[in-house]
Amino acid sequence: MERPAHRQLEHLGQRGYTVGGAMKKAIVCALLFGLALSLSAQTSQPRLVIDRVRYSNDTTVADADAVRNLFERQLIASRKFRVIGAAEFDRLGIDTSTRQGSETLYRERIDYITWIRITTQMTGYVIIFGIARVTAGEYPWVYYPLDRVAGKSAQELYSTVTAWVNDAITEMINFGDLAYGVGDRGPAGGWIFYDKGNNSDGWRYLEAGPKGTEFEIAQLDSRNEWRTNDTIGAGKQNTQIVANWQRSNVSIRTFSGAAAVRCEELRFGGYSGWFIPSVEELRLMRENLFQNGFGEFDGSYCALRGSAPVAIFFGEPKPGFRVRPVRQF
Repeated sequence: MERPAHRQLEHLGQRGYTVGGAMKKAIVCALLFGLALSLSAQTSQPRLVIDRVRYSNDTTVADADAVRNLFERQLIASRKFRVIGAAEFDRLGIDTSTRQGSETLYRERIDYITWIRITTQMTGYVIIFGIARVTAGEYPWVYYPLDRVAGKSAQELYSTVTAWVNDAITEMINFGDLAYGVGDRGPAGGWIFYDKGNNSDGWRYLEAGPKGTEFEIAQLDSRNEWRTNDTIGAGKQNTQIVANWQRSNVSIRTFSGAAAVRCEELRFGGYSGWFIPSVEELRLMRENLFQNGFGEFDGSYCALRGSAPVAIFFGEPKPGFRVRPVRQF
């Protein structure tokens, strides 16, 4: 059964506009065109609802609401979904435990549903998250992995909630239901700045780390024995080459070598595999992120190159050089 298209322009043109001349017609047409573009952009996102939060034991309504709000904010921040508010969900009167509930979701053109279960134990809160894609087939749901997390308070669970949402979205992308776009927040909390379009060589996307991964070095180094490559996709191997050289030549300390080792040892947002970008990767970060207002860049950023150091200004030049780690996935 084919899924009906999203409703994009409901009620548009049914408001009884009175137009007295060519100028008014032009203005109204322009306004309607702009509104159509806005609505189209909004409804192009899959629609997602968060089921009522279930809680038990000593969990309070306030704590349940706090967790739900964290969860909803993170889903919105992912820029992957149009999140349907609790009031609209309640209006639908859906019982998600029944087949009838899934049919109502499908009829209302809701694509995904998530749920939260909260309880308290001796160690603190235990929260179970779930997410499912709504289907019209014999089986109403396609489930993604459940997760169980614990924390001493609702607020302490923020990083766990963030990580779970990112992991779920990554799982959905790997399953083929979603795709990252340039400028989207990535699984580690950074920004996607390149989409190769396929998973050749085991990766498709390049993600620049968030501001918290950034660090400074006093100067840039180059050495002829560092056989680096400037192309897109070469940053990881460049970093391995320089880091391995530095580890084998501990008596010859270089700033770039120490930076390469630091990136390789970095674990952030639950992920390892970070590296210094190649020259072309760094240029893409400037063009696709900085110039579009993403990434919180400020100053001079460096790439690895054996033949000659490379730094690219992101805004006004400032003392020192900054390294913004990136990762492939």
